Amino acid sequence: MEETLEKLRYPVGKFDWSKEISEAVRNESIKKIAEFPDRIRDAVGPLDEEQLDTPTVRKDGPCDRLFIMLRTAI
Repeated sequence: MEETLEKLRYPVGKFDWSKEISEAVRNESIKKIAEFPDRIRDAVGPLDEEQLDTPTVRKDGPCDRLFIMLRTAI
């Protein structure tokens, strides 16, 4: 039971703080973070209001607009 709860809490595993991160990996990560707003704008720019508000997973589920708001808030 405890193992199942652990897998639910950390589906990809717990973060390992002990790993060394090279300067190259750090710089690449910073670059990806900096590029993210432009990538979101490019991805959703062609969508109209109706498309942004249409549920994408299930009929009464969340819409793309919500996913975008949640993703950009992180």
